[in-house]
Amino acid sequence: MVKREGMRMRLTRALPLFAVLLVGSAKADEVKLPFLAVYEPIMAPSAKAEAMRLKVDPLELSRQTEEGLRGTRRFVIFERSKEVLQGSVMREQDLAQSGMAAGNAAALGKLSNVQFIVQPAITALKIGSTFVPVDEFPGHSRRNDSGTITVTFKLLDTTTAELKFQTTQTAGFSSGGGVVAEQGGGVGAETYPNLAREVALKGVNAIVNYVYPIQVIRVQAGDLFLNRGEGSGLKLGEIWTLNSAGEDLIDPATHESLGASETPLGSVKIVRIGPRFSVAQPVGKLSGAVKEGDVLRPVSSSQK
Repeated sequence: MVKREGMRMRLTRALPLFAVLLVGSAKADEVKLPFLAVYEPIMAPSAKAEAMRLKVDPLELSRQTEEGLRGTRRFVIFERSKEVLQGSVMREQDLAQSGMAAGNAAALGKLSNVQFIVQPAITALKIGSTFVPVDEFPGHSRRNDSGTITVTFKLLDTTTAELKFQTTQTAGFSSGGGVVAEQGGGVGAETYPNLAREVALKGVNAIVNYVYPIQVIRVQAGDLFLNRGEGSGLKLGEIWTLNSAGEDLIDPATHESLGASETPLGSVKIVRIGPRFSVAQPVGKLSGAVKEGDVLRPVSSSQK
């Protein structure tokens, strides 16, 4: 029991303070998850014009982000789509208050507040094809398809409006479409969902890795078991920096916890990815012993 409590304290200390929130009437030993909602994307003028030209739904980005965050099982996600709330949730609450329905599941007619908002902003969007004439085949062109989307994801505290975390992610593709006889057609709106899904996954992984760092949950015969599984952004063969988690660092001026101190131990390689956890192994000799609660960080550009 003492060992379990010690592990829980180390894991909790390694998280940013805002990640430790009480959900409903949860017991003290239950996992405490942040309440979070994803808002519809803000769009730069050029991105909005491109979305209108393609006739795509920008809300696809919010839906993909919601789906990704929900899939991590590390947040309590609340709906913030006006269309869904007005068309479904509020209609059910109205029905409950009318007295025509049994039970009181929606009788209060109130929506829960959230502590944090994920606000995506599409700063760039471009999808289309280019055609370059082929000299040796008059009347023919070489078609090239491409698309790119750039999104800034902001994690905001709804109480203070403090910007807790921000990351800018880009997704794209480029491929040759072969030689064509006419300069028409090409890629368009059908590629947008895949772009939205790819950039949303990158944003989700960045947010999750900030709120819940990748940590060692067990050390066994040279294998390091990690608290990340499929769909978490980890890839087989990736190299990460392993850091030994130490004591909390406290800002002497504000008395705010800055997180646990970290001492680099060396590099590890992802060798197995399971549904709910993964396994890494050291690359070369580590500079110290590995323990539960130690943290993995991306390899910096200077280390690659």
